[in-house]
Amino acid sequence: MISLIAQPIIDTIIPKIPEGLHLAVILVGDDIASQIYVDKKSKALEEVGGKLHLFKYEKNISQEELIAEIHNLNRDNSIDGIIIQLPLPPFIEEQVVLNSIHPTKDADGLTDFWLGKLFQSRISATLSPIIPATPRGIILLFEHYDISLIGKTVLILNDSVLVGKPLAALLPAYGATPILAHRETHNLEDLIQLSDIIVSATGNPDILKNIPFRENQILIDVGIARDENNHIRGDIYHKDFVFEGAITPVPGGIGPLTVWALIHNLAILKNLKEQHIQNTL
Repeated sequence: MISLIAQPIIDTIIPKIPEGLHLAVILVGDDIASQIYVDKKSKALEEVGGKLHLFKYEKNISQEELIAEIHNLNRDNSIDGIIIQLPLPPFIEEQVVLNSIHPTKDADGLTDFWLGKLFQSRISATLSPIIPATPRGIILLFEHYDISLIGKTVLILNDSVLVGKPLAALLPAYGATPILAHRETHNLEDLIQLSDIIVSATGNPDILKNIPFRENQILIDVGIARDENNHIRGDIYHKDFVFEGAITPVPGGIGPLTVWALIHNLAILKNLKEQHIQNTL
C-alpha cells in the first residue's frame, strides 16, 4: 500500500505564500470540531507570518445581523479574505450568507461568483483562480504525485458544494470522468469496481467496510470520524485494512492540504487585489 502524504506538497506551497496575510473567520456557535479546524488554520497562517482574525457569534444570531457583520469585513482593507466556518445553524440560509462575502474576499470560493466561474471552465487552462479548498487540495495531490487523470473514472462519495460538486466540475478539465454518488445511490460496490479513483468524504467510517477494492486503485480519503478510542480516522482506513494501491492517510492527508489550499487561495486574492490597485494608478 502506497501512502500519499500531504507534507511534501505543503513543503512546496509554503515558499510561495507571502507574509502578512490576514484571514477573517466567522464562527457561529460553539461546535468543537469547527473550533479545531479554526485552530489548525490559525497555526498554519502563523507559520507563514500571517494572522487569523476570529469573529465568534452566538448560535442565535439572526441572518440579517450576520450579513451586516460580513459587510463590515468586506469594507475592511486590512482583511485579505473571509471564510464562514460551516455548518451554520439550520435557520440560516447558508448560500445567502456566503454570497454576502464580496468575491474579492471569498477565500473559500463558495460564492456564486467563483462557483459560476468554476462550472463554466472547459479546460484546465481556463479554470477559475479561486477554487474551494478541498477540491484544490485533491488536485494538488494528483499533480504532486504525477497521477494522470486522463481517461480515469473518478467516483466521488459526496455531493456537497464544499467537496463533491466542485470536484466533479474540475475533473473533466483534467481529462477524467466523474461519477457523483450520494445517499440515494444504488449499487455502490459496482461503481467502486468500475472506478480508477475513489474520493470518499462521508464522515461515515463504515460506509466502505467489507467492500473489496481493485488492485492499483487510488483512494482519496476526505472523511473525518473518531473510533472507539477517540482517535481520528477516515472513511476507508481500518487497522486491518489490506489494499494493493495508493491511499491518503487520515490524519496527514487531505485535511492538512485543505488548510494550505485555503491559504493558497488567500494569497491569490491578495495578489488580485494588488494587481487591481496597480491597474488603477
